[in-house]
Amino acid sequence: MRLVSLLPSATEIAYALGLGDDLVGVTFECEVPPAYRAGVTVVVGGRDTRGMRPGEIDAYVKEQLAAGADLYTLHAGALADLDPELILTQDLCRVCALPSGTVTDAVEHLGCRADVLSLDPYTLDDVLDSIRAVGTAARVPDRAEALVDGLRARLAAIRAAVAGRPRRRV
Repeated sequence: MRLVSLLPSATEIAYALGLGDDLVGVTFECEVPPAYRAGVTVVVGGRDTRGMRPGEIDAYVKEQLAAGADLYTLHAGALADLDPELILTQDLCRVCALPSGTVTDAVEHLGCRADVLSLDPYTLDDVLDSIRAVGTAARVPDRAEALVDGLRARLAAIRAAVAGRPRRRV
């Protein structure tokens, strides 16, 4: 499967599901292991904010949004050249990643036949459901279910370890 991830968390899910070899495109913000970097194309660009303080990032984002400017740029030609079968994106936050509507429009314009899966979790259970959704779309549902079962077991162990202790406010 030729997989493109337009969201760092989706890239992490892909690797957790053992789909690293299928990942052909990512965003400039995705951390791709060095062993895979040579075979992965950056299909979404934007301003590198790693050296900026939080207040500077906030000011930049507000300035861009107020001007009606995009925070991210989809490199449509690169995306078309990759001929993906599945594109992972999101609609949860325009500041966090390219909206799926932009991706869907580009895919239709380019004539790509890729499925676009939007991951929009609000809760921890939604995150686990996102893992299942990626697994199903990427045709590895058993891997996804095993990963989710393992994560649920870890969460249960943590719940048991803190049972009866007062909750701390954070």
